[in-house]
Amino acid sequence: MPQIDRNSDIPLYVQIKQKLDKRIKKLSPHMKIPSEPELAKKYQISRSTAKRAIDRLISERKVYRIQGRGTFVAPPEIVRSFSELPSYSDDIRKLGLKPDVLHLSVTKQEPTVKIKNALRLSSTSKVWCVSRVRTADEEPVVHVISYVPVYLIPKLKKEDVVYSLYEAMASAIGLRPSWANDTYRVETAIGERAKLLKIPNGTPILASERIAYLEDNRPVEYVESYIRGDRFAINVIIKSATYLKNTKL
Repeated sequence: MPQIDRNSDIPLYVQIKQKLDKRIKKLSPHMKIPSEPELAKKYQISRSTAKRAIDRLISERKVYRIQGRGTFVAPPEIVRSFSELPSYSDDIRKLGLKPDVLHLSVTKQEPTVKIKNALRLSSTSKVWCVSRVRTADEEPVVHVISYVPVYLIPKLKKEDVVYSLYEAMASAIGLRPSWANDTYRVETAIGERAKLLKIPNGTPILASERIAYLEDNRPVEYVESYIRGDRFAINVIIKSATYLKNTKL
């Protein structure tokens, strides 16, 4: 990397960041970048200047720091767009990554009161519980637990839901959800959740609840998702009432 220009109007930490930006683009995810002492020695700058450059990269989610080990290239961020009903597999594929599934289980259960109310089920109804850890290039990124009425899909096997629960639904009833109501909040991953996602205990994650509906407004799926905050970003498209009114004309 060429040396920095001390006569430039561009602050030194910005110049260092720009050089690291170029270097990061040539590196694979999780590869280590130069440390603050290494940068300070190479460019004859203070460690605080080097730290400021790296901190800016961290704030832009281009790198991440592990205490005592160093700073590493962050994997690409997976963006969830809400202009349409999103699919984790589709979101992952759009980045050129390979989606897969780990820890897949399919069990028939008695639904909780919350799930019964969400899916408008009778007191005797059962649900399928489909638990999957979605991966991107073999790295766990989200733990998804879906509940679907058994009356809707009388028979459901693991191989039916490896790639898409909605496709299994379409095969069973010829329909798939057309819209959903999602709620997001921030939690911390502990215990089994952290283990499944391969992140340290106490790591912040996004937790979401979804009720998915058919076009006739019948609820057909209740979902709990636990999403790695370092891998996903939420993109919401907001349209004004005037825009929606004009669109209908």
